[in-house]
Amino acid sequence: MGKGKKRPGSLKNHLADDDKQNSIDKSQDSSDEISMDDEGEEEIPDDVEKINVDFEFFDPKEVDFHGLKALLGHYLDGEPFELSDFADAIIAQKTVGTVLKTGEDEDPIGVVTALNVGRYSGLKPLQQLFEYLKQKASEHGLADQYAKAWEAKGTALLVTERLINAPPELGPPLMQALFDEISWATEDEPTQELRDSFNLSRYLIFTRVYVDPSGPQDGAATSNARSKKLKPAGPTTVYIRPEDEFFQQQAEWSFSYRIESKQVGKDELQPWRLVMLVEAGAVPRALEGLNAAISGMASSGGGQL
Repeated sequence: MGKGKKRPGSLKNHLADDDKQNSIDKSQDSSDEISMDDEGEEEIPDDVEKINVDFEFFDPKEVDFHGLKALLGHYLDGEPFELSDFADAIIAQKTVGTVLKTGEDEDPIGVVTALNVGRYSGLKPLQQLFEYLKQKASEHGLADQYAKAWEAKGTALLVTERLINAPPELGPPLMQALFDEISWATEDEPTQELRDSFNLSRYLIFTRVYVDPSGPQDGAATSNARSKKLKPAGPTTVYIRPEDEFFQQQAEWSFSYRIESKQVGKDELQPWRLVMLVEAGAVPRALEGLNAAISGMASSGGGQL
C-alpha cells in the first residue's frame, strides 16, 4: 500500500511514530549541496559541518524520472543499459517502491524497490543486466546457480541506491518499509496475477562496496554465506549501505568484482560490486542483524558498523 494510505506501519511511520519523518545529523557542506563527480560518484568536501536534515519517503512518481536517471546513472558501470526504461518500471510500480527525498519537490537522493524478474522479463534493461551478471557469475564459477535463480519463479531484483553520504540510520526503515509493502501487495493488488507477482521467494542483490587496499581481497565466490562469507584476509570490505553486510551474511551465494572503469589511486578505496542471492526466509534474520547494529551504533553515540 502506498505511502499516502492510512494503513498501520506506513512508510513514514517507520521513521517516526509522531511526526512521520526523521531528523538526522548529516555531514554535508555548509551550502547544503551534494556534488557529483564526472563518474556519477558523490564528492564529499573536506570542510564539513553537521546540519539537521529531514528525510521523507514517497511513492515514485513521473516527476522523479530525471532524478532517478541521475541517481541510477552508473547502475551498470558504463555497460549498455536502457536507463529510461528502468526508471519507468520503477515509477510504474507504485505499490512497492520508495524514493527518498528531503522534500516532496526535491530530487530523489535514494530509491528502493523490488522488481519480479519474471514479470519484467521482456524489459530491455533487465535483459541487459542478466547477460552482464551472467558473464561475471561465470568468472566466479556460479553461472549455473545464477541462471537457475534468475529463471526461477518468485525471484526479484532488489534495487537500492542512495547518495553515499546518506545516514546509515535510514537503512532499517527503508528495508522494513520495502518488505512490508511486498507483503501488503500480495493482498491488496487488484488482480490475482499482480498479487501472485509479489509472492517472492528470493532476492538478487546487485550493490556497491569498497575495498580498502591495505588488506588483500580475492573476490572469490562464496556458497552458503551463513557459514562462509566473502571475506578478505583483513577488514577491507567497506559496505556503503549497512543492510548489505547483513544480507551477505544470510546469502545462499555471493561474489564480488572490481569496477575496472573507475580508476582511483592505489592507496584509495577501490570500488567493487557485490552480487548475492538471499532467500526470502532469510530476510528477517538480516533485518534483525541490521536493526541491532544500527541501535548499537546509536546507543554508543555513532561510529562505524
